[in-house]
Amino acid sequence: MKIERLILHNFSSFEGNTEFDFRVNEEKNIILIGGKNGAGKTSLFTAVKLGLYGPGAFGYSGPNPRYVQKVKELINYKAFQKQEVEAGVSISLKLTRDRREETYRLDRTWDYSSKRLEEHFTVYRDGAPLDRKEQEYFENYFFTVVPPGIFDLFLFDGEEIGNIFSESSYNTYVKNAIFTMCNLDIFENIRKFSRKYVAKDKGISGQEEKTMKKFFGR
Repeated sequence: MKIERLILHNFSSFEGNTEFDFRVNEEKNIILIGGKNGAGKTSLFTAVKLGLYGPGAFGYSGPNPRYVQKVKELINYKAFQKQEVEAGVSISLKLTRDRREETYRLDRTWDYSSKRLEEHFTVYRDGAPLDRKEQEYFENYFFTVVPPGIFDLFLFDGEEIGNIFSESSYNTYVKNAIFTMCNLDIFENIRKFSRKYVAKDKGISGQEEKTMKKFFGR
């Protein structure tokens, strides 16, 4: 995966539209981002992860009140004071599938009105939007190729990496990463996606919830 462009709209400390071009060539093969404390460097990592995974960026299998609260806190403060609140993250990237390089754009936007937050997620391939089934297939494929569990191993905040290795949960962190990279977490992924689609397609009744917990153990 190669991230080529990132566009933030009213995200965190970035008011309005802010675009970052990460394309490189033989003469320019390093991208360096600098800034003072509070300038928004860490927000870039959060924006990329949130734009790619949505609720999965915070370990959630789908939207819930805690996810909504986190997104609201990431909307630019000045923009949030307006009557119509709009924010979003757009990521352009390249993926190699079946030996062919494809260009994708992931647009994740939020509208907030009447104390209600709505999220919209659209995926474009080579400039054309994917239909519902194609987008679901892409999400499943992307979560398999670049799972949220190993994202922080490849794209991380240099100021925070020391905390990862010094925390008591380091062993668990590494174990989960190895499980993910070796596809040993496949049953956990099946459980999450099964619950997600059951809930989305027909809702989970009380009895169905008990059955799911009995079968999947949670």
